[in-house]
Amino acid sequence: MKTVQKNIRDDAVSPVVGVMLMIVVVVIIAAVVSMFATGMLSDTKSAPSVQIGYVGVMDGELGEASKIGLVFQNLGGDNFRLDAISLILKSDDDEASISYNDLPSEGIINAGANATTSVLKSDPYKAYRFSKLPARVNGEGLITEASTQVRAGSNLLIEPGERFIILADTYLADEKTGTGKVYYVAERGSSGNPYSAGWFSVSTKTTYSIVDENSGAVIASGKLVGSVI
Repeated sequence: MKTVQKNIRDDAVSPVVGVMLMIVVVVIIAAVVSMFATGMLSDTKSAPSVQIGYVGVMDGELGEASKIGLVFQNLGGDNFRLDAISLILKSDDDEASISYNDLPSEGIINAGANATTSVLKSDPYKAYRFSKLPARVNGEGLITEASTQVRAGSNLLIEPGERFIILADTYLADEKTGTGKVYYVAERGSSGNPYSAGWFSVSTKTTYSIVDENSGAVIASGKLVGSVI
């Protein structure tokens, strides 16, 4: 009789132990998953919350220090760095993606302008594509075109109210419309077969997107509707 009672107790205890073990395993798995998810979230970089507006196209004959390119402005929100963004241009015919490290074409600069187009004229422009307007020595004082200063941290950070230019390789003015076209090329080691290139009308026919490269998020977009600066 005692033996029977012992077996009954053992049979009752076994399911309880099994359930407790299952609970422990589930808790451990949940903790591991939570730690993994937290780690992934902490590694994900968020895009800056900022409003960036297109100002206009800078013509080499009129603009600051013979620069040509598209000018944008931080209209409010977070600061951001020029070396953390890229520009995408799209039209009906072409699409080009220009990053901070896509320097202007030396071949186009060396060939020079002709009767209808403007190009970047001086050697400093071979060393950078994105620049604060104006870039200054040590962030203040005299305006500089030296690549070491333009690429310094103080000139890469764009705060609310500040403008920047993304240098174009060629600008073709259109006297009839008062606007024109910009040519951008990202050669990436091959001038004969560039990574991306195209002519883009400075008008509603062209859309732009500015992408935060750390997160891949588009932080600004619109049409190239502005003035000649």
